[in-house]
Amino acid sequence: EEAIRVSGQALDAIEAIRDNQTGGTVRARTFSPWVFFYKRFIANLLWPPEAVPAPEDSDRAFRIAERMRARVFLDELDAARAGKDPEELPWSSLPGIADVQNRLQEDEAVLSFLVEEQEWKSFFMGGSWLTVITRTGTGIYRLPVASELSGLADLTLGAIRNRDGSETAGLQRLRQDLLESALADLPETIDHLIIVPDGPLHRLPFGALVGDRYRVSQSPSVAAWLHWTGEDAGPAGRPVSAWIDPEMDREGLGRLPYAALEAQAAREHLGSGVQVRAGAGATEGRFKATALPEYAVIHLAAHGLVDDLHPDLSGIALAPGDGEDGLLQVREIADLDLTGRVVVLSACRSASGATLEGEGVLSLARAFFVAGAHGVVANLWPVRDDEAAAFSEELYRHLGEGQDLAGALAAARRDRVAAGDPAEAWAGTVLIGNG
Repeated sequence: EEAIRVSGQALDAIEAIRDNQTGGTVRARTFSPWVFFYKRFIANLLWPPEAVPAPEDSDRAFRIAERMRARVFLDELDAARAGKDPEELPWSSLPGIADVQNRLQEDEAVLSFLVEEQEWKSFFMGGSWLTVITRTGTGIYRLPVASELSGLADLTLGAIRNRDGSETAGLQRLRQDLLESALADLPETIDHLIIVPDGPLHRLPFGALVGDRYRVSQSPSVAAWLHWTGEDAGPAGRPVSAWIDPEMDREGLGRLPYAALEAQAAREHLGSGVQVRAGAGATEGRFKATALPEYAVIHLAAHGLVDDLHPDLSGIALAPGDGEDGLLQVREIADLDLTGRVVVLSACRSASGATLEGEGVLSLARAFFVAGAHGVVANLWPVRDDEAAAFSEELYRHLGEGQDLAGALAAARRDRVAAGDPAEAWAGTVLIGNG
């Protein structure tokens, strides 16, 4: 108990240093080097791996993990809702296992990952762990260390880019190392997995790892998932606002002729109330002036410009005009009103970007959540115009049939596999938020 008390004081000190910084990215970068201490604390509570930890230690470990995860992001979400600067807000309460179980449906399970080395120069680091929570129970599983998982992820993702099916062995090994034991222990009622990745796992296509059995949604933390599933913005008046193939003059960025098929699919399957802005009409100024909360889904088929070194400079390339330069940057996205809506980012690397320990991915998708979105469909890697259009066709068809967001995405993946598309065409499209 004394060790727990002193470790808790250390966390307080680390967080005080972080919270003394100004600016979200600076705060996240200041905090990132200290994440190892949280993981070490958690592992000391759960050690040894062959033992079943006491329920109070499992709960304490889970709360520490949530205390570590995406804190700057959660502060930004709270600030956007409260209309305040993030640094003026008091700490939000963080969930324990019982809080999560009370929110979960019978068909849902949370899979919360922690990835770390076990030793470094004979210094205990904590290793990698998976916590699985359902309405009726909790399981804790030991995983391979970070360097092993990162190397296997690199090899598998490289094989996916080959587009020749050579990724199969890597996907099977990752499933075995990360998921097999946990999935075998899940109740048969479970078919929706809420994945909370960590470290190199942020780059993985979990939909390809779990197979046809499950719907999958992801979240940077369980607290964020509770935030998105705990608010109801009410129904929208119109189904989709689609912004496709913006006309622009940016070096190295070509037009997206197949994007018109994405808007056509939305109209065909979700009705005549779909709004479409295309080409020279898809301007940044017009987008900002649109009453976006009137639409259930905001669809952007455009180029994503991701700056890994300076994430705040990332943006979506729209058409210039109306006093705007045509680059909808992260800070401008965060100022939009997207309360309770779904955003489909049919854009390259819209779910990836700089990844910071503890904070997660500083992606374009993240900015849309700060604007109030509850679900974002985005891409882990570059996508081809024609393949993005084919995937959108399947997604909107299944949404039109009445499936929920996670179910429609899973069905779209199955359809593209059946059509013979390589994994690169469908595996990288992920759902973050409320499935």
